Amino acid sequence: MAKHRPIEERMAELQAQMSVLQAKQNKKQINSDPKVKAIDKKINELNKMALKWKRWNKEAEQKVSDFEARVAEWVSRGEQAEAWLAQYQQDLAALKEERNLIANEVAKGM
Repeated sequence: MAKHRPIEERMAELQAQMSVLQAKQNKKQINSDPKVKAIDKKINELNKMALKWKRWNKEAEQKVSDFEARVAEWVSRGEQAEAWLAQYQQDLAALKEERNLIANEVAKGM
């Protein structure tokens, strides 16, 4: 035959369960208080804002590094463009002069 637990042990377990249930009830009442709700709302808003700031804090160093690399790239492109455009002006002038000479020869032959 199965041995039953003593009544004192069962009562202690029920008391523990009652304490847990009472704590849940108290917590529910506290959480439904308008002042507590207002503070909880502020806490949630602050946590949402913290996500943005945490991300910025985490990414700042990499973003600065990437931006500096882009700056260096554009400085280099600017220097290359300046040199290319100077050569372009010379090449364009030479081609226009050659075209004028050929156009004059063609015109003389007409």
